[in-house]
Amino acid sequence: MMDIKKLNKNSYTKGVRVITDKTELLSSKFMKSFTAYLFVTLFIFSTSAVEAQPRANEYRTQSVMLQDYVKRHAHEVPPRMTLERLKEFDEMIRYFSTLSFTRPGVTVSANFLRSLISAESAADPNAVSHKNAIGLTQITYETGRTAARSLYNMNHEFRYVDRERLRNLQPSDLFDPAINLLICVYLIDKYNNNYGGNLALTISAWNAGPGAVARFRGYPPYDETMTLIARVNSYFEYFRRHYL
Repeated sequence: MMDIKKLNKNSYTKGVRVITDKTELLSSKFMKSFTAYLFVTLFIFSTSAVEAQPRANEYRTQSVMLQDYVKRHAHEVPPRMTLERLKEFDEMIRYFSTLSFTRPGVTVSANFLRSLISAESAADPNAVSHKNAIGLTQITYETGRTAARSLYNMNHEFRYVDRERLRNLQPSDLFDPAINLLICVYLIDKYNNNYGGNLALTISAWNAGPGAVARFRGYPPYDETMTLIARVNSYFEYFRRHYL
């Protein structure tokens, strides 16, 4: 069973390693001197005594399924062409990975962004999915428009982004790498905060939506979602080894 909510050097338990810690994935700028591994917990939702046994069975099933996907994709690395395209956005990635939204000093790791971009779009800013998710990190218009308005209301000037475009976001704006990355960082930080640092649930909410996470009381058993969690995990290990 995967476990742990606390992000610290001693956060180890039995299970599959999924992503990493405060210093790498969602990390405090004051804690960059070490790397601790994060084991993601399924037990993020409260349970009553009556519901505990059925839910425990659900958690076990979800955990086994996720472990299978993680093992299946464990040796994947980003394709060469993806890595070449990714270089174009490295300056932006480094900048947006310095922004804090929900918690002072807590930021989304640049290596996590590289992993998500590689897994979602192969670093193609013009990518469009069969569900009309757009751009580098594959954001749907409705989700992007809501997030963009929240970012506009912060009354902050973000580098690379014309703030006025956030006020009334258009679908075409999501093809802009800077706008796409800004919205991505904002949403990932928001989901990660909502799920107590559970990074597999964060990616589940990113891919399938918070409603699906609530409905299944954990990881939605969708092939696309499980594959994304596993692939981001594998790619993150690659970038952690090859990038600062």
